[in-house]
Amino acid sequence: YYTATWTWLLALGALGASSTDASTCIPDKDHVTFQSAFSTIDTRFPADDVHTFTIQNGYTVTVTGFDSTRAIGYGFRCFDHCQLGEERNKARATASGLEPGGRYRYRLWQWREFEEPSSGKGSLDNSLYVNGGEEIVTTMGYDTAAYGYATATAEGTIEFLFEDTNLVPRMGFSWIVLARVCGCTTDRECPGGELCEGMSTEGEGVCTPGAAECADVDHRVDGSTCKSLAGSGTYAGNA
Repeated sequence: YYTATWTWLLALGALGASSTDASTCIPDKDHVTFQSAFSTIDTRFPADDVHTFTIQNGYTVTVTGFDSTRAIGYGFRCFDHCQLGEERNKARATASGLEPGGRYRYRLWQWREFEEPSSGKGSLDNSLYVNGGEEIVTTMGYDTAAYGYATATAEGTIEFLFEDTNLVPRMGFSWIVLARVCGCTTDRECPGGELCEGMSTEGEGVCTPGAAECADVDHRVDGSTCKSLAGSGTYAGNA
């Protein structure tokens, strides 16, 4: 197996334990900006290769099923087609090193440049399944493709299964972040209301500047506010 390990030396922050959580749970710093990417070069490889990364907050993500990386997509793409075993047009990312039974907020990106051709309305949409749950329709582009909440398994993992439903451009996967949350299951409930909700959920959302991690470098655009970056995309609910 081909394994690429990139370690991002980023600060591990703690926001303080929630008063509604009786355990010793300490929430992670939530990185809401698209400041890191799986790849910025063009490569090809077998779809059964496994690629390992260390992401923000020190968690591990393994990716398999994709057959290429594309600089224009800041990460993985299905160049010919993705494949998981005998299942065509599918790929998987697995986050590990999580607290078994812990609740996590995730954000993932599927970058697409505006100048890339598309095959018509809906052609930028793909399917995502978190921990084997219901289908989530994601859209490739500048916004966060999906964000929501998921519970880690007894093995301390969360699985993200991707299904490519496109012809042009083929499905991509650019980056993912996870942050432990304590005593809350929605953005409005989380301590300090520090995170912004997306355009597909409970109204305009809330955002407290400074509580979420907004990097100076963002692959989408420099100088945007924390709220404009975090508060766009598809809300994927709870898994």
